[in-house]
Amino acid sequence: MKSNFLKSLLYSYGSVALTSLIGFITLPLSLNYFGKDLFGLFSITNDTLAYLALFNFGIPWAAATIFAKLLNYRAQKELLFKSLKLLFLLCIIMTGIVSTIAFLYPNWIHFIAQINNNILPSAKLFISVSVIFFIIRLPFSLFGQLLIFINRVYISKIIDIFSSLLAFGSLLLVIHFKLSIVQYAIISGFISLLPLFLSILIFIRIWRRESLPCSVYNSESTSYRHLMSSSFYFFLNGIGGLIIWNTDSIVISHYLGLGETAEYAVMFKFFTILFMIITQIMNVVNPLFPKFVKEDKRDNLSQLFNVLTRIFPVVGGFIFIIMFGFFKEFVILWTHNSSIFIGSLSCFAMGLYCYFLCSSVVPYSAIVSLNYAKEIYKLTLLEAIVNLILSIYFITKIGIAGVVFGTLIAHVVTMFILVPLKLDKLMPNLFKFDFFFIIKHILFAIIPVSCMIYYLNTCSFNLTKMLFSILVFIFYFAVSSIIVGKKNILEVLQLIKVLK
Repeated sequence: MKSNFLKSLLYSYGSVALTSLIGFITLPLSLNYFGKDLFGLFSITNDTLAYLALFNFGIPWAAATIFAKLLNYRAQKELLFKSLKLLFLLCIIMTGIVSTIAFLYPNWIHFIAQINNNILPSAKLFISVSVIFFIIRLPFSLFGQLLIFINRVYISKIIDIFSSLLAFGSLLLVIHFKLSIVQYAIISGFISLLPLFLSILIFIRIWRRESLPCSVYNSESTSYRHLMSSSFYFFLNGIGGLIIWNTDSIVISHYLGLGETAEYAVMFKFFTILFMIITQIMNVVNPLFPKFVKEDKRDNLSQLFNVLTRIFPVVGGFIFIIMFGFFKEFVILWTHNSSIFIGSLSCFAMGLYCYFLCSSVVPYSAIVSLNYAKEIYKLTLLEAIVNLILSIYFITKIGIAGVVFGTLIAHVVTMFILVPLKLDKLMPNLFKFDFFFIIKHILFAIIPVSCMIYYLNTCSFNLTKMLFSILVFIFYFAVSSIIVGKKNILEVLQLIKVLK
């Protein structure tokens, strides 16, 4: 377990480092080649595909969760075939619905965004081609989840790297031959199928090497009813997550336009790369929660949770400093386009959102990985509804920053407060989320740092600003280490030794 953990962690961060590097290079290339409006179209299309992903009904995640708990080869095989049958059936239904909408409503694209007439034909073709390849890929997304839940995260990350390199290569090909955005969609669509087939072949090879018994098993554990009931709650949580993470661009495009959507997309891309780097550890840690519960290692489980709920807020504060204090300089250096900067107010709100998101991701991950997703779907939907209402309200008052503030406020008043309370209710006296730690950290670290950064943002970039920026980081980590406490720091070091 220890070697697999470290291997998975190493490959996870290696994957994020390489894919992030590719993303940093790809974004300015695609922005400068396709232009601001067409770059905004990328964001709208990705959000549309994210909504279409609801047609998987949460089956890949639910099937992978159940699969990992089965210790019988025949049971796993039956579950695998039933999951694939359901996914193919859902894809056929989705194809019928999408085709009907396209036939009955020729101007269907206006449901997605308000698009200028000069790029309307290309936009319709680009979205259509993207949807076709998405439907083809959808059933096979199951195998990526299975690799993770059979403790082969590192293989999944190698495939992610391969996929990113292929996508980058397709973009370079399009730029070199001066092809259109529609031709880019076709080329990247075909190329995106290769990593999927690779994940299928690797999973089957690993699975067949497992020496699992083929004895009689409880058929209820692999029944359609059990699979659908488990996936239903992942589906409901997915709806909430989609509204929270994938509706902002659509709201912005309807109220402000594709140009502003591009500004938001650049900031959100930067945010997601940072957040992805930080949360890769959760992809590796998540399988440990059910493992420790199964082995009745309550002390290890409690220690793991306690350590993570102190590390993640501190790291979230680090991201807040970067977003609020340095995103403007970075985005200009990154894209060579000052018009793409979204504004300091949006960066402040996004940084705070990341702080609270990092603070709540550990209890949320614990609930989901322990198969309690059905216990929090109402909270996820509540956050989504509050987020949508606040985003629409604030965007009419303060512009694009209103969308980010809506997302921030909705998360704080729902998931950040309620998810830890729900976890404590589900497993009393095992997981204790320390809200007082967060309050202390905000009062003595985040607020003073915010004031320092506000002053920094009024200064022009020079040597003095650089030195003061270094002092901000030193102050933040010094205060954070005091708040975390010597005991918890020793627990972090002890946990690292155990996992080695």
